[in-house]
Amino acid sequence: EQHRLTWAERRRNVDELFSCVEAPPIVVLVDDLLTSGATASAAARALRAAGALRVTLVCLARTPRHGDAAALQEDQRAEDGA
Repeated sequence: EQHRLTWAERRRNVDELFSCVEAPPIVVLVDDLLTSGATASAAARALRAAGALRVTLVCLARTPRHGDAAALQEDQRAEDGA
């Protein structure tokens, strides 16, 4: 049901989901699918609170942001010659 929530609702939903006692100074987070970014942001906040100086996110795929879907459809129509 997470996909039906607004960004603010997603952020509240995961706001205190992560905790970390001690983090290394540089952390690389890996996410398979980035949607709103709320989960990655919550994890990064916990890591920074635990001492990480830099948190980098690497994701394998991401869902289109609001408005991106229309742009992608327009690009596809242009490629198809429509």
